[in-house]
Amino acid sequence: MKRTNVFLAEEDRAAIENIQSRYGLATSSDAIRFALRIVARAELQVNDRQLKLAAGGDNSASHGQSRYGLSTSGALPGSILLSKAQPGRR
Repeated sequence: MKRTNVFLAEEDRAAIENIQSRYGLATSSDAIRFALRIVARAELQVNDRQLKLAAGGDNSASHGQSRYGLSTSGALPGSILLSKAQPGRR
């Protein structure tokens, strides 16, 4: 994994603590990664629905995996697991 520094306001820190507590995440980094993946998945689901509607298809969520490695099967946010970095991948 690559390390990144981020400047956070107190409001941001409180949000991270809330996410950690609510979803049982061990670290602030886990909470940030979790939140980013939730937002990315939601955005992809909206885009998928828009494309299906434009193509005349149904508007249900697509099934499979997104480009962010998230399941797009409509799982609840609490069921998303953070995966550990795989050896040889960064």
